[in-house]
Amino acid sequence: MIHKLAAVLAIAALTLAACGGDDAGVAPDEPTSAPTAVPEPTDAATSPAGDGSTATDTSGMAARLVVPEAGTTDARPSAYDHVEVSGTTATVFYYAGVEPCSVLDRVEVDEGADQVVITLFIGSKAGPETSCIAIAEYLAVQVELSTELGGRQIVDGAV
Repeated sequence: MIHKLAAVLAIAALTLAACGGDDAGVAPDEPTSAPTAVPEPTDAATSPAGDGSTATDTSGMAARLVVPEAGTTDARPSAYDHVEVSGTTATVFYYAGVEPCSVLDRVEVDEGADQVVITLFIGSKAGPETSCIAIAEYLAVQVELSTELGGRQIVDGAV
């Protein structure tokens, strides 16, 4: 997991470095393009869970706990990092971009005798004037299983 986090941070650093450029010849008060809205990273105080909740995984990393928000555009299956189960509650930990550019639309759970397939669908609620930044956030969503996991295997439905 630390390797994934390091990779995400390296990609973000490279993206930021690529955005720099030579501003020679541009007056300081002269805009180079029309301003666009840039979403701010959502902090725990504005968690869609409503109360700033977090979920801490077994490695000690805290993830912002979210709830699905139906109605996103272009929702697609998205792989997750890992799942931790306690009783009938499965906590799915994953990385995604910041809201409104990247929003958990829904979670589908297909329980069978031998496996439980969990699929996250992530879409966007960004408007046409929104500029989406390349940054990842560690998130979690909790889903209820109909029975305890037992010997069943968890399968990522997006891979």
